[in-house]
Amino acid sequence: LPLTVSGGVVTCLQPAESLETVIGTADQVLHGAKSTGRDTFWSEVVAPQPLEGFEPARLRRPWRLPPSFDVPMPPQYGQQG
Repeated sequence: LPLTVSGGVVTCLQPAESLETVIGTADQVLHGAKSTGRDTFWSEVVAPQPLEGFEPARLRRPWRLPPSFDVPMPPQYGQQG
């Protein structure tokens, strides 16, 4: 996850298991940058998430897996094959 700090410095954070971990790590980096003495500090953190993470549970199909899983889809109910 790239993190751009004013002045052209880019820090790449390692992939994390949860959004809370990403936010915690970014917060540590930003806290260190803010403590350098600047009065104003602007930052933006972008954490890409799979579309399934934003899908309401009631709309999810039970057999739908995140794109990182490479498994075949089960047969559809009601289809003869």
